Amino acid sequence: MITIEEAKTRINNNTLTLKEERLALTDSLGFVLSKDIFSAINLPSFDQSAMDGYAVCFSDQIATSFKLVAEVKTGDTKLIQLKKGECARIFTGAMIPKGTKAVVMQEKVSIKGQNITIEKHPSLGDNIREVGEQIRKNDKALSQGTIINAAGIGLLSALGVTDINVYQKPTISIIVTGNELIPPSEKLEQGKIYESNSQMLSSALKTSGYTTHFVFNNRLFIYLLNL
Repeated sequence: MITIEEAKTRINNNTLTLKEERLALTDSLGFVLSKDIFSAINLPSFDQSAMDGYAVCFSDQIATSFKLVAEVKTGDTKLIQLKKGECARIFTGAMIPKGTKAVVMQEKVSIKGQNITIEKHPSLGDNIREVGEQIRKNDKALSQGTIINAAGIGLLSALGVTDINVYQKPTISIIVTGNELIPPSEKLEQGKIYESNSQMLSSALKTSGYTTHFVFNNRLFIYLLNL
């Protein structure tokens, strides 16, 4: 018998790097990235509002009242211009108008006609997600060797990635030994026990998306597990 750590070392020392393949991002869950991925865009790609509220334009002087001149919805593509003392109703994720100094959350605003009053003068840049705040163009998004999970797929989708390079997954063989062991499908005889470890290991591997083969008493049973 050898220790678990020694077994791991032997496996690592005798494991070859598998070939690369290119997969659709939607089919890559559980695969290992074979190349670094760099962002082709800034994320976000435009200055956007971090919440529902009002985009305000102010000077260096303290101001708490603004004239409401426009509304900017999420997905609007027309870029408007605010002048000092003006504001625009804006929604989370919407494009920030030119001249905006801050976004004031709607809970801190009172409205009367075409004018709003805020509780206090906002700080420059409040509630604005700037271009590239999450990741900048040409920055590394994911490193080689990363296991692709749901969060990784979400990030790459947000960057416009549709296909990625990954390593092929290995086919894992499970060798069942022991004269006392018989398959669960056979009649249980005196001195024999049903073999169960291979079923447990196959199921565990299946949850990680691997294909397994296992040999039982020199008879080969091939289990093709869905990736």
